[in-house]
Amino acid sequence: MAQKIDSPAVLIFIEDNYEDMELMYPKYRLEEAGYRVVVAGPKANQKYLGKHGYPCNSDAAIADVEERDFVGVICPGGWAPDRLRRIEKVRRWFASSTKPASWWRRSVTAAGCRSRQTCMRAYALPAV
Repeated sequence: MAQKIDSPAVLIFIEDNYEDMELMYPKYRLEEAGYRVVVAGPKANQKYLGKHGYPCNSDAAIADVEERDFVGVICPGGWAPDRLRRIEKVRRWFASSTKPASWWRRSVTAAGCRSRQTCMRAYALPAV
């Protein structure tokens, strides 16, 4: 499905050694549902490799994205969250955001959350 420029956007953080299917599957399903998906890593237009070798290019640098531009955020697991947690903007995003967020096991700890109860949130995004 072609994405409209005014479609709601979802942000997916990326870094090397991300869990391949925890990035790819939501990315494709959200695009099919009509969302615009932006993949952001430490550097824009950089190729990142997943744990199982799947490549994915970042669309933007984390430093250049703003929370207000997205209706939700995804942080795939693997070893990527361990690297992403070193970026202050990522830690702040997960600690203070009220928007729908999805992350997996290691991502909870990497995001700097104090307990699983405060981190594990599930929201359904509305149909586009």
